[in-house]
Amino acid sequence: MTNRRVAPQKWRFLRNDFGKPLIKDNNEGLEFSVSHVDNVVMTAIGRGVSVGIDVESVDQPLEDKVFDQFCHASELRILDTLPSAQRRRVFLELWTGKEAYTKMLGLGHALEFQSLSALKTQRAEDETALAHVEDFYFSVDHSLYHATLAVDRKTDRPPIDIQLMNTVLPGRAAVTLSAACL
Repeated sequence: MTNRRVAPQKWRFLRNDFGKPLIKDNNEGLEFSVSHVDNVVMTAIGRGVSVGIDVESVDQPLEDKVFDQFCHASELRILDTLPSAQRRRVFLELWTGKEAYTKMLGLGHALEFQSLSALKTQRAEDETALAHVEDFYFSVDHSLYHATLAVDRKTDRPPIDIQLMNTVLPGRAAVTLSAACL
């Protein structure tokens, strides 16, 4: 992406006031976001566009009080109508959506998740949405994961081209999935 104009040892990173990692002296206009769980790492990289990504294990145990702490009242009403397994899955879709969105904004958990609602309607086909949002389910080592990518939608930008890359390092269990928005 940088056409090798910047040597790896010259990259320097810093964090904004909310903890989002940034590239220092970023002449390439690159933005990135990183998320990890278990042995899975996801990165989102964009040029001239803000990105956010989050990944969670669908198999993780969740207590009901977590729903109350992080869901908007309208989301809780929907979750209360669902069977337990589906409820957990929909909650994780909401969670990764909120996490990716707030990372894209550079705010992370500084923005209360309970105040965010209706992220499920802000999908790629919604031209009025503030973000282009993509969901992904994938399996690694017999475990199911869900990830959400959020890309800042600017009215003067061409359509977003998302490329998914899967990198497995030889001799390691770690899996890296990257989404590039260039």
